[in-house]
Order: sequence, then structure tokens, then C-alpha cells
Amino acid sequence: QGMFTVLHLGVLASYAYAAVALQRGCRLGFAPWWFAPMPWLLLGWRQAENLLWGFQVGLSLPLTFGFIGMFHLLRAIRPYPKGTEPGGAQRPWPGHLPIAVLAAFGASYSSAMGLFVWPCAAFGAWLLAGRSRWKTLSIWLAFGALAWGLYFIGYARPGHHAPVTSTLEAPLQLIRFFLVECGTWATGTGWAAWVGALQLGVLASFALVALRRRALGQDSLWLSVCAYGLGTLAVVALGRSGKPDLAFRSAYATYC
Repeated sequence: QGMFTVLHLGVLASYAYAAVALQRGCRLGFAPWWFAPMPWLLLGWRQAENLLWGFQVGLSLPLTFGFIGMFHLLRAIRPYPKGTEPGGAQRPWPGHLPIAVLAAFGASYSSAMGLFVWPCAAFGAWLLAGRSRWKTLSIWLAFGALAWGLYFIGYARPGHHAPVTSTLEAPLQLIRFFLVECGTWATGTGWAAWVGALQLGVLASFALVALRRRALGQDSLWLSVCAYGLGTLAVVALGRSGKPDLAFRSAYATYC
């Protein structure tokens, strides 16, 4: 299972490269310099738990399936980023939407966190313009409602988990737990909270600049991925912040 985790994260890195190359118009085999940290983050030893402990495939697989689902959903709406379309009428490949739906179901039933791919991908689709946007988005949301409904049939909270409401009684501890999760990709020490806060500040700054330039649609995939990762970490914080040391687990580096 550890080898399988390496393989599917390698697939994720390949999809991330394809997304960057498509957006930046890079030739095959080349990528912007800032892409270099991406495979390092996905396959580096900071993810020791995910790479060596086979059980963790349930934590890492939703990210691979989730990214594949978001990538294909957004390409079903706009095959090429705005301003990079080749000449002539270009229709999206009809296989994009079925692959997106299948990948999203794979994420949803690998772990509960995979359910977030449906609203996060819908957010990215909403940012895009295109005649097929609303039709494609309606189909996507219908399948998403089905996935959520099937998942929670007969659901019961595990007895060894504290009620989520109990974590809200200590909001500062909850916030610190979340910040540590966001920074644990870089360090497993007390500096993780500061790294997480800095990372969130940079992300918010970029989003604000894109909003002012009305360019959010150009980065819709990456904004969807950010929402997916941060949403997952927020839910983990709600369920685990009662045990602060768990925030430093390297397993959460996948979603940072």
C-alpha cells in the first residue's frame, strides 16, 4: 500500500504538471521554475506517515481523485485557459465530465474528506465563463447530492470521537490547531503555526489581486484545490483540536 501511495501521488504530480503546462503554454517536458516544489511536497519525506504507513492511503487518495475530478470538470467547461485557445471552434472532449464524476466518487468513498470535492469543484466551475457552464454544473451538483446522500445513509458518529461542538468551546485552540496543520508541510515544530499564518496571508493576497484584476477564472482550478485542502484541514481541526499534538502529524502535509 505504501508503494501504491507513491504511485497515485505520482499521478497527481503528473496532473498538476499538465494543469500548469496547459495554463502557461509550456512545451512538453518544461515547466515554470515555481513548479519544482510541487513534486517535492507530494513525494518528500515530510509525508513520512502517508508514504510508509499503508493505512494512510485513505487520507492521501482523496486528494489525487479530487484533483483529477476538478481538473476534468473545469476542462469540460473551458478546454483552454482564456487567451490560449487555438484557432477554430474548439469543443470540450466529451469524456471530461464522466471522468470528473467517477474521480469525485472515488474521492468521496476513499474518505469522508473526499466529499468536499463536489462543492469546491463547483466553486471553480462557477468562476468560469462558458455556454456549457450551467448545464455541466447542474449535472455535477446532481451527482454530488447523490454522493453525499448515499454516504450518510445509516451514518453514526464513531463513539471514540468527541462531539464536534466540544471543540468550539476553545476557539483559540481550534485556530492554532488549524494554523499548525497549514504549516506542517514545512516543519513539525512550534513554528508551524507561524508558517501556516504566513501561507494563508500570501494566499489571501494573491486572491485579492486576482479579484481586483477580475482574473479569478484564470486560476479557478488552483482556487478550487486551495478550498479543498483548507476545507479538509478545517474539518480535521474541528474533530481533532481537543488533542493539540495531533496537529503536527506529517500526514496532514498532503493537504497543505
